[in-house]
Amino acid sequence: MIFIHIPKTAGWTIARHLRDDEKIMDNGFGFAHEITMRDIPENYEDIVLSVVRCPFDRVWSMYNFYGNTRKAFLDIYTFEEFVSNIEEWSTNEDHEYYMIEYKPCYYWIEPKTFKETEYGWVNKNLHLLRFENLQESYNTFRKSIGLEPFRLLKRNVKVAIDKIVKLDKENRNLIQRKELLEKELLKHNYSLPKMIKSGKIQEITRHFGHRKPEQLYLAIGNGTSTLNKVIKHIVPEVQKTPNPISTFINRFRSKTTSPVLISGHEGVMTTFAQCCNPLPGENITGFITRGKGVSIHRSTCPQLLNSDLERRIEVAWHTETSSVHTSEIEILCSDHVGLLAELGAACKIQNINISRLEAKNVGDNKAKISLEVSVSDVSQLDKVMKSIQKIPGIIRLRRVQEKPV
Repeated sequence: MIFIHIPKTAGWTIARHLRDDEKIMDNGFGFAHEITMRDIPENYEDIVLSVVRCPFDRVWSMYNFYGNTRKAFLDIYTFEEFVSNIEEWSTNEDHEYYMIEYKPCYYWIEPKTFKETEYGWVNKNLHLLRFENLQESYNTFRKSIGLEPFRLLKRNVKVAIDKIVKLDKENRNLIQRKELLEKELLKHNYSLPKMIKSGKIQEITRHFGHRKPEQLYLAIGNGTSTLNKVIKHIVPEVQKTPNPISTFINRFRSKTTSPVLISGHEGVMTTFAQCCNPLPGENITGFITRGKGVSIHRSTCPQLLNSDLERRIEVAWHTETSSVHTSEIEILCSDHVGLLAELGAACKIQNINISRLEAKNVGDNKAKISLEVSVSDVSQLDKVMKSIQKIPGIIRLRRVQEKPV
């Protein structure tokens, strides 16, 4: 076996335990930190193992790692500047900050056609594990080659990696929401970097009851009302501009009772956006369409966040609504006799109706199932997904939240 170590993917942890495994050592084991898949002979038939990680999270980890080794680094470069320079720093060996570690995962593992497995991906004798669920991926891989499970991570290490993954997601959200504010400010010829440098953003942060700008950015992403207020506070002209929302809304009065309240207006025609399929219990925002009333989105829907700010309005679910909504669940599982009956039973326990079911065999005795269910709110959907997760042979399931429009 050869283990290719891609930096910032817990490679040292994997290598240490592979070296300690007598069964692997007896069959030959090599640890490669600097070689890539291109360096391995084409006629090599033994196992090649590596770990891959979400590119954004891996780059963020590099940024913080380098910042901890060179304290002045974080003061000189923002994360955005680091990302813009990383290509040069990974190729120009004469540069002060050159590091081979900056190269993307595909520098070590050449892009090929990989087949997805329950622990990662495989292409002939090359096995890729997922950093995000490393312990589970590693044990499933060992099982596939006839080895017993092995506690790769001590509890404190596993907790640390789980914490890293969680922090990486939080930091990704922070950057996305900061970019949202920057994009809206540019529409009014305001520069967020200049406001940060002058200290203006700190004043605005305190005005809205936050101690740090990061807290303001995160609050902006939780709904559009905060973003509207921030823009109006920064850009005086926005406050003076007549708000056309009421004019638009009056055009879309409907006699049908909607499960959604629209900023004090009643009887307005609403539709639920197919790009995110919001359910009662989730934070929602309205978008005034051209000719189709108000479209209801999840407040974190990417399409909504990229839309015209001036056409977004505050909405909320009726506290008492008996409406039924459809939601799609995608399932990857082992294909076995009685599977569909087990799925039906899991839904029946939660008193949920199946409105559509499609299943297809994807090879290796596995099936991919698309299940459309009728639910009253997001809580009921969570319950049925937990019931399905308990069915033997379920490998992965997820709610399909973003469909192409």
